[in-house]
Amino acid sequence: MKVVTSGGLGDAAMAFAKLFSCDAPFHPFHRNDLSTLDLTHLTNKRGRGNIGNSIEIFYKFQGINPTIIYLDKGGSTKWLKQNTYDYYLGSSWCKDNGDLESWDINPFPPIKFNKIPGIDVIISPISQWDMGRVIQFDDLKKYVRKLKRAVTYVGWAPLEYAKQVDTLPGKNLLNWGNINDLTNLIGSSKTVVGLIGYVTQMAGLMHKEVIWTGEVKPNDRFHPVCDSTYISKLA
Repeated sequence: MKVVTSGGLGDAAMAFAKLFSCDAPFHPFHRNDLSTLDLTHLTNKRGRGNIGNSIEIFYKFQGINPTIIYLDKGGSTKWLKQNTYDYYLGSSWCKDNGDLESWDINPFPPIKFNKIPGIDVIISPISQWDMGRVIQFDDLKKYVRKLKRAVTYVGWAPLEYAKQVDTLPGKNLLNWGNINDLTNLIGSSKTVVGLIGYVTQMAGLMHKEVIWTGEVKPNDRFHPVCDSTYISKLA
């Protein structure tokens, strides 16, 4: 079976959850037969760093051997019209999301990760797709000092911002490891705080408490059964 999806890391997480859905027009996949899947992921050439490499690492860790195709912005629509495939997985939890074909995700799919002891709260202060979207450092500082819980900072950030985070309580793992290390941290945590993106979306799929913020409230990113709370400003 050939399936296609598009977007960034958060979209890869949603696509993975679609494969395990009982609402899918095919029999839901099981862990032991993911290697038989022909999955193509279309992504933007202009994403942060080599976003396609991180997407590929994520899929392979979960047991899928993907094909990653880099396109110019808006190129996925043209690609989908010119190529054949069985299903388009989409990038939202719900079936009514404007995708060409779609269905509801499995809200808690069997995501593989390695447990790391001692992780309580993780905070992802910068969008992994667009580093222009960031939790302002002063807001982050106020929030962490009021939180009074063990915090680990994750994701990728400009060096200057990461150095500022060094002054805050907690463990600074910004710019550390790869996407699998990040997934391990998410799966080992109790609460995840951050902007909408891979970290918060994956946390929802891994049944964590999610507190997310940003300029927009995208209702298509969390299944209603996920423990997710939106706040307009972190501080």
